[in-house]
Amino acid sequence: MAREAQDAGLAVTELHTSWLDTLPEEAVIEARVEIEQEAARSEQVNDAVNKILDVLRSNGYEPVLRIEDV
Repeated sequence: MAREAQDAGLAVTELHTSWLDTLPEEAVIEARVEIEQEAARSEQVNDAVNKILDVLRSNGYEPVLRIEDV
C-alpha cells in the first residue's frame, strides 16, 4: 500500500517507505535479530526484578500478591 500511495503522488513519510528499499531477506534477518535482542532485554529485566525481590525478601519483605498465586 505504501508503494502505491507513493507512486500515486501522495505524501508518505519515510517511516512508511524506508522498508521499500530493503531486500526481503535482509528484512527477515533484521526482524530475527530484533526479536533476539528484545528477548535478551526482557530476560535482563526479569533477572533484575528477581534480584530486587530476593533482596527485599531477605530483609523481611513479603509481597501481598505472589506471582505463583496468579
